[in-house]
Amino acid sequence: MNTEPPPALELDRATAGYEGSVVLDGLSLAVACGELVGVIGPNGSGKSTLVKTLSGWLPLMSGRALVQGKPVGQYSAAERAKTVAVVAQNAELPFAFSVWDVASMGRYAHLGPFRSETRQDREIVERSLELTGCARLRDRLITNLSGGERQRVMVARALAQQASILLLDEPTNHLDLHHQLGFARLLLELHETEKLTVLWVSHDLNLASEFCERLLLITEGNVTADGPPADVLTADVIHRAYGLRVPVQPNPLTGRPQVILANQRRAATAAQGGDAA
Repeated sequence: MNTEPPPALELDRATAGYEGSVVLDGLSLAVACGELVGVIGPNGSGKSTLVKTLSGWLPLMSGRALVQGKPVGQYSAAERAKTVAVVAQNAELPFAFSVWDVASMGRYAHLGPFRSETRQDREIVERSLELTGCARLRDRLITNLSGGERQRVMVARALAQQASILLLDEPTNHLDLHHQLGFARLLLELHETEKLTVLWVSHDLNLASEFCERLLLITEGNVTADGPPADVLTADVIHRAYGLRVPVQPNPLTGRPQVILANQRRAATAAQGGDAA
C-alpha cells in the first residue's frame, strides 16, 4: 500500500488562459509537501497564470489542478483559504486599514458567520506579526508603510490564515535591494520554522538561485527545465528561454549559480584590451 502523502500542489496536463487565449498549454508539475520551489521564466510565459490556477482563482480549460490531492475546484472558499495563502507582487487595499486589521483579515476564513474574533485568533495574529517583524507596526496605517514593510504585512496576513501552502507572485518586484534580500531571508526562515510549502514566482534569477532548492523554468506555457539551480541556470538554458547569451558563474560566497549581466559593447572592448567609455 502506498502511504506517501499526495503532492501539496499538482497540475496534470493543465491548460488555462483568458477569453479563449491559451497561456498554460498542457502543463504538468508536482510540488511535494515542505518544498520551497522557485518559478522563473520570461514575461508572458504563464507564471502568474500558474499561481491563479493553483489558488483556484482561474478555472482550467482542461486538465487537473490538485491541492493536497483534491481538485482545487472542490474546495469551498473558506477551505481553500485555510489551505492556500497567496501574496501578490503589489497588494493594494481600498482603505487605510491598520497593520493589525490587515493581518487579522487572515482569520476571516476561520471565523465563519456570526462568530466573533476570539483570544486564540488574536494570539495567532500577534504571532504572525512577530514572525514577520511587523509587531512594532501594528498601529500604523498600511498606506503609510514602505513597500518592503507592506509586503511583510501581507505575509503576516497569509500566516494568520494558518495555511500550509504559500503562493507568492513576484513579491519582491517593487522592492529595493535591501528589502528584496530581507524578504527572501524572511521567506526562507518561515519555510524552515513553519514547515510551509512555498511556490515563489520571481523575475530575479539570482535571488531565486540563492534561496530556492529547486527551480521551475516556464516558457510558452510549459515547464522547460526543472531541478536544482545548478541544473536550471546554465548559459544554454538561459539562452533558449530568454534569447540572451550571458555568462553564469558560481557565487563566490555560496557556490550557487549567478547570471552576469554586462554592457556588451563595453565587454567586447575590455576583451580586446581597450578602455570602453
